[in-house]
Amino acid sequence: MGSVQYQYAIIWFALGVTLIVPLLIFVRYNVNVDKTKPVENSNIVLLSSEETLGKIITRENNLGWNILDEETCQAKDNFVLKKILPLNVPIYIYNPNEDVHISRMIFNSGTWETPLVDKVVEAMKLHPEAVFIDIGANIGMYSMTMAALGYRVIAVDCNIENVMRLCASARKANVTNKMSIIHNGISDKRSVLRLIKSTEPNVGGMGVEQISSTSNITHNLTANAILLDDLLEIFPIKSAIIKMDVEKHEDEILKGAKVFFEKVKVETVLLEFRFHAKDETGKFIIDFFDKYGLAPDLSKLVNASDYSTWPGDLIWSRKK
Repeated sequence: MGSVQYQYAIIWFALGVTLIVPLLIFVRYNVNVDKTKPVENSNIVLLSSEETLGKIITRENNLGWNILDEETCQAKDNFVLKKILPLNVPIYIYNPNEDVHISRMIFNSGTWETPLVDKVVEAMKLHPEAVFIDIGANIGMYSMTMAALGYRVIAVDCNIENVMRLCASARKANVTNKMSIIHNGISDKRSVLRLIKSTEPNVGGMGVEQISSTSNITHNLTANAILLDDLLEIFPIKSAIIKMDVEKHEDEILKGAKVFFEKVKVETVLLEFRFHAKDETGKFIIDFFDKYGLAPDLSKLVNASDYSTWPGDLIWSRKK
């Protein structure tokens, strides 16, 4: 009799495992999804935040996220190795004759936009739990500095040559555990961007325009545009400090960032405002930030009611 009861117990146990394990997997999956922005396509491929560390990732629209080949993070012969001050962080730049602004400045002095970098550092010190999001990261002066100081960094750039240098720099500086690198543009809609090289040897002056297809255009001159909201698909961001320098397209980024600003406590934004100071896009940017509790730092002698007089690079901070 005892043997029969034992056999029944085994059967019930096996049946329980068969029913419960799939249920637990289902619950675990749904809990993870609920922590991020719901995706429109249930077949979209997602990555975990941890999987992206020290990697270049990209979102292919309608397909999802993937990690680029390991080779894209390896230093190439045409990468020039220098160090940025004051932390002596290694960084790979362009030949200074090919990039006469950022790379040449770093090559000659080890610095770039020092007063602005210092302001971002101050903001990160006030909010060390925040994620630093570098939109238009270029070769990574801001990103490498923040990662070297121990802060979590998400660097975004649409130029594959930039992100390759940045990934190689992160490895050289041993900060891969702090940085995720995204090869995408960010805009107001998911689309394809054509990259337009500057007429002078200035990598940072590259422009973009939305196109309908990639036919007859070489791969390294295009990139997929995503929404800032899309970052929430894989990154559990609770608070953020953002640097935004994308050559006139800052307003378009904000138009695709409503969910992000609703769900994430954005403490500070450093934004290149010079292209918007005499345009209606300037008013849109001001109104957008005001809606989400951010006010411009107008400590300099400017007319607060006339944004055409505002500085070219401007910091918005959370209202007290």
